Amino acid sequence: FKMFAPVAGAVLFAFASQALADSSVSNVTATLAASPVAYKGKCPAVITFKGTITVTGKFDPKFPVQIGYTFLRSDGATGPIKYYTLTAPGTTTVEETWTLGGPSLPTYSGWEQLKAWPTRHLGFGYAFSPKASFRVACAK
Repeated sequence: FKMFAPVAGAVLFAFASQALADSSVSNVTATLAASPVAYKGKCPAVITFKGTITVTGKFDPKFPVQIGYTFLRSDGATGPIKYYTLTAPGTTTVEETWTLGGPSLPTYSGWEQLKAWPTRHLGFGYAFSPKASFRVACAK
């Protein structure tokens, strides 16, 4: 019976060191800006949204971290969920466009917001950028 005790301890130590080697996310932040903020001219208008997702934490390159993100819109629509993988902390640039305006929608004021999260660390929650507001006024 005593012969197996060191083996069991070694197995527990191996699992503990494996868990400590895993990557962990400590923070995710997001920014987003609309361009142009105020559009006046021929429609449809194209508004470009550029943002950043910054991820901090302790990373082991053998344990990459997957980040998911999507864009939320003032009209209730949600963009497709996209993913990218990190092997070190850093900032990633993301971009999206929204085309709108025309005879049936001559003016519009709205916003988009970037939502990002680490997919394997679901207890972390979501990071939301401030809303990037914009206005469209179509020329007659």
